[in-house]
Amino acid sequence: MRLPFITALCPTYRHPELLANSLALWLLQHYPLDRRLLLILDDGGTFADCAGVGPPWSLRSESARAPSLPAKYNRLLAMARQWCPWSDAYLVWEDDDIYLPGYVSAHARCLADHEVSKPVTVLGDYTGALVGEVAEGRFHSSLGFRRELIERIGGWPDTKRADFDQQLIARLNEATHTERGETWVMPSESQFIYSWHTGAAHGQHTMRSPDDETWYDRAPEVFAPVPHVGRLEPKLDERTKRRFAELGLRTEAIGVRR
Repeated sequence: MRLPFITALCPTYRHPELLANSLALWLLQHYPLDRRLLLILDDGGTFADCAGVGPPWSLRSESARAPSLPAKYNRLLAMARQWCPWSDAYLVWEDDDIYLPGYVSAHARCLADHEVSKPVTVLGDYTGALVGEVAEGRFHSSLGFRRELIERIGGWPDTKRADFDQQLIARLNEATHTERGETWVMPSESQFIYSWHTGAAHGQHTMRSPDDETWYDRAPEVFAPVPHVGRLEPKLDERTKRRFAELGLRTEAIGVRR
């Protein structure tokens, strides 16, 4: 049976070390390399652009800041339409969370039968230790959906509000005609770790309330400027290696695949 082609959408800004780690996690996925692509959009001008390179990953680096995070995700959708119009489904892939090796495969299995895929529970490290958490209505960074669905709802909402993620989840629920909670069909908590203790600032650090429309514009205040890095190289960080060890997972050798 033909495996779906999965495209993951990764926005990034002034997080070179986290992005290197995230790329390493992408390369460690068990899902076949020729059936997936990671699209990265950097609007901090940090990297040398390698747009159109892939699979398994492609990067566009621009110096002009996107007007909002939803707009940035919609730019990634536009890139996907141009570079890989054969995509069957999309995953949200954020640079500061930990996606374990079975993550893409778990989504692919769920999306074979559902238009939306998302864990019922996830692992979070708010306290410093890994704790299982109910994911209903939360954790936008663990979402997956079929291409037809995200096109049907018009992509991410055109808003600067901090609760754009909740707005997207509500749209997905409405479009699939399900009651709240019924779309969260991926029951494995062990493939996704929401990472709060990354050593870098989060967008949440500037969010004052769900209706805050200034949080994104204040991000440069907490995301320190970084020098131009040039070539993006995959590299697992020590934080991720510790989490792998805690879960009894091995890290394979990672090479740059261009």
